Amino acid sequence: MNKIPIISDAKLRSKAYAYFRGCDFTTDPAEIDDSRSPDSLNMIADDAGFPQKRVGWRILNTFLGQIHGLHYAHFSGQSPVIIVHHGTKLSAYDISSAAVTQILASGMAENRSQSFMHGGYLYILDGATFRRITYSSGYVSTLVANDAKVPTTGIAGHYEAEDDGNGNITYTWKPCTTYEEPNLLTNHQINEFAGDGTNKVFWLTERECTVTKIQIYSGGQWTVTSAYSVTEDTTVGKTKITFTNAPAAHPDGAGIDNIRVEFTSTENPQQKNLINKCCICAPFGYFNDNRIFVTGNPDKKNRDWASAVDDPTYWEKNQWTDVGSDHTAIQGYLHYGDVLAIIKEDDNQDAEIYIRSAVVQDDNSVLFPVQQGVKGVGAISREAFASLRDDALFYAKEGVFAVAGTDASQQRTVQNRSFFVDNRLREEPSKSKSVGTVWNNRYLLAFPDTGHCYVADARMQSAMNESFVYEWFYWTNIPANVFLEFDGVLMFGTTDGKLCRFNDDLGSMIKYTDALERVENPVDPSIERECWTGGVPIKAKWVTKADTFGTISRMKELTKRGCTVMLKPYVKSSVDIRVTTNNLGNELLTSKLLNVFDFFELDFGRIDFNAMSTPQVVPFNHKVKKFQQLQLSLESSGAEECFGIYGIQLQYIIGNYVK
Repeated sequence: MNKIPIISDAKLRSKAYAYFRGCDFTTDPAEIDDSRSPDSLNMIADDAGFPQKRVGWRILNTFLGQIHGLHYAHFSGQSPVIIVHHGTKLSAYDISSAAVTQILASGMAENRSQSFMHGGYLYILDGATFRRITYSSGYVSTLVANDAKVPTTGIAGHYEAEDDGNGNITYTWKPCTTYEEPNLLTNHQINEFAGDGTNKVFWLTERECTVTKIQIYSGGQWTVTSAYSVTEDTTVGKTKITFTNAPAAHPDGAGIDNIRVEFTSTENPQQKNLINKCCICAPFGYFNDNRIFVTGNPDKKNRDWASAVDDPTYWEKNQWTDVGSDHTAIQGYLHYGDVLAIIKEDDNQDAEIYIRSAVVQDDNSVLFPVQQGVKGVGAISREAFASLRDDALFYAKEGVFAVAGTDASQQRTVQNRSFFVDNRLREEPSKSKSVGTVWNNRYLLAFPDTGHCYVADARMQSAMNESFVYEWFYWTNIPANVFLEFDGVLMFGTTDGKLCRFNDDLGSMIKYTDALERVENPVDPSIERECWTGGVPIKAKWVTKADTFGTISRMKELTKRGCTVMLKPYVKSSVDIRVTTNNLGNELLTSKLLNVFDFFELDFGRIDFNAMSTPQVVPFNHKVKKFQQLQLSLESSGAEECFGIYGIQLQYIIGNYVK
């Protein structure tokens, strides 16, 4: 019986790399943890945590102009649709038919837009016009101001009669009681009065008004009348209405309002621009999101406004808050627990983080007090706000941070979550253009000018400084100018008008290709590979640390036998194994095609009858002599290939002292 030989040389040792994490671009490559990579590219953790190549993306459609916004809407009785803000236009892209059904609007602002769904409508803010999209035998876009609620700003205007006891009755005018606030979106208002059959003259609550309609309640219904005149009362400073005949009292009794006057006030005719110029929005309320908060108006950059309860067409004149200093802008909102965090741009003097809560008063009204936070960090991008599970994230020039407490006065309200990639994040140009989203329990932060994308995995966290940071991955060739995530689908729009989505839904190996384009008339539309063409291979790699193998004072040598890499099995895969030492610069050790036979993915140029879906072990079979430190690079750049790593095993000898 043959026995396994025992290696007696005490200098022969082994080293394994396993339990992989993410990238570390901040720590020196020689000092990072064995589980992290100082130079990983286009990799992501699989369900078990092993690094593998990311999926690619494909082009669904091309629009005229830069894509500034993607807005998901699901109207009653209709299939889901994406409203695309491109250039100065809005178009509807039908998800099921993959067709642009119509252009909804022109004159859109060349700015990024945000949106929210409420009451069966999609509302869009672009910094110039506040729009509402609905479906009625076709998608329809209207300005919200055209359909804004007309508030009843005054009620119970009446005359009070007084008898002097001698049969002489005098009448004293009692102005309207304030009922609802004026609406910032419209100058239209309603005042209501109580007729008494005697008095003909009534005063509105505003001056210089144009009366558009007057109705009188009589005979069980409201009837329009034209028997009146309108003048300005310079003594009172209000618009005066004089009826030809004194309106009778309400049939149900005196003192009940039975005169309804609709009018337009000339006061501040441009007030609707306070809301129209906003481009940032967030729902919030008392234990529900029944109000909408908006901001982003460059004329009032530290101010936000709250809509009325469950009515985004009604913006009460006095429902606004100035948050912090007026020389720094609000950048965005983040839900955290039962509060709304307000994040401002970076400021060298004042606080940037504020916390809004909701408080119910004794009369059941709700107030939204804002608590000023301590000096911390400010947001640099308006489009990089997202909540990863329950972690409220935003991007600052120093990195990605989380709002970690509901008490804004606490010193650790804001915590860094991106330590491992901060060095590269700080080097990114055009930081204010970055966009962020959450997809499959990951936070993606993309930079459209470079195509770089940084990915934080919520499943992989490491403790640091009484808090935690995420494990991160680094992708290239992601030209996202805006993101849209819905139902597990991730789409993005580019600066050159392309609407794209990630290929996670494709089943064939073509999914590992970027920039696929649709085939207009595929031979068999049921076959994925028949529907898509072109594309760019994804280059992926994983580089180990600059390893000194526990000693910096002695030379080392990799043995020819005993050094292997275990890779994940795929229908099509490949690997180039390279080495870098103090003597060698990224030298190729071996290349290997790795395939699992699949009839539907048959490639005669690389046919392999291996049908076992088991890990693939690749030996180096290459000695590496006299090095002080060593890095391995595992790379894959083939078309329609995937690549994943289970582990790396090295065998080496400790040699002489470094001279």
